[in-house]
Amino acid sequence: MKNKNTQGLSVKTLILISAAAFILISVVTVLFSPRLAAEFYPLPEDQGSSWYYWQLDEPGAAGRIAVWSGYLLHQILVWGIFFAARREKTRAVASGEREPPVDAPYSNPGSTMAGKHQLWMTVVNVFFVALHLLQTHLWYDGLAQDVPIWTSQGSVIVMLVLILVMEMPRRGLFFGRWQHVPASLHRVFRNWHGPFIAWALVYTFWFHPMEGNWGLMSGFVYMFLLFIQMNVFGSRAHKRRSWVVVLESFVVVHGTLISLYKNLDAWPLFFFGFLFMFLITYMHTWTLRPVVQWLIGAAGLAALIWVYSVPRGWEHVFEISFIPMALYGGAVGLWLLGAAAERLRQNSPHFRRIR
Repeated sequence: MKNKNTQGLSVKTLILISAAAFILISVVTVLFSPRLAAEFYPLPEDQGSSWYYWQLDEPGAAGRIAVWSGYLLHQILVWGIFFAARREKTRAVASGEREPPVDAPYSNPGSTMAGKHQLWMTVVNVFFVALHLLQTHLWYDGLAQDVPIWTSQGSVIVMLVLILVMEMPRRGLFFGRWQHVPASLHRVFRNWHGPFIAWALVYTFWFHPMEGNWGLMSGFVYMFLLFIQMNVFGSRAHKRRSWVVVLESFVVVHGTLISLYKNLDAWPLFFFGFLFMFLITYMHTWTLRPVVQWLIGAAGLAALIWVYSVPRGWEHVFEISFIPMALYGGAVGLWLLGAAAERLRQNSPHFRRIR
């Protein structure tokens, strides 16, 4: 069977190269952050929860053209790589170079070697991350000048919902149970989660200016981890269970730190919201002994009791339900849509032909 993977460069090496590049960019971002404050501050006064703080009072036309051009080109190239990889694999299966059925729409999931599309994805992502840093120092503003903050937040929420549903066959949705996913929904997610999540990541990345304060940097570190995941799409490493849990859970670090950086009292919303996601779903990725699960749960409960008894107050405890309700509500809603579509496909000759 013919192997078109790049000889001599493993997926592990590609991950290390990606990590080294993003670490270097992170260091440069932090070191040169004081220049942004000297050049562009003070920023407009914060106007509440729907207001995005890191934007200029009077954006220029050149800055808008630069940030939108960078974003659109980055987005188009990433999508182009995904569809080129899909087209190549489809042709390889049709010609007999690869044997159906195949488990992923892009490349051989069992391969440990990096393919050309993974290499191109790495080059594109690293280049445009560096370009966004340069654009920030020239004009500062991200996409936030022209689009509401909820679009960035919502794209990440939908990404997390997609992962919840995609991982149901391996770990269930609630305490290791409810593992069945409608076949039509599973097929759609398997084939199309890459382009959608790529949009969520690239869009959210360009939404923010590349400031080096520790609040925003926690978000950029999260973005860089997700870009590494995108770089190795279609590989065995891309589907590694523990790595996926890290990506799902790291949002608690960013959510908590950005809240503390902005002096928001609602930081427990993120911390305990995602802690409950971990207890109910994420940790069931592994087969942990019951005593370990109970110890983790007891530690989380003790922390919750202390936080809401002392600094936060029990009148705010309802906030810890916001994130689980949003994510589980989205997952259940998608599951129901998938079940309805599957039933329609089975009962209708017309829809039965739709793949």
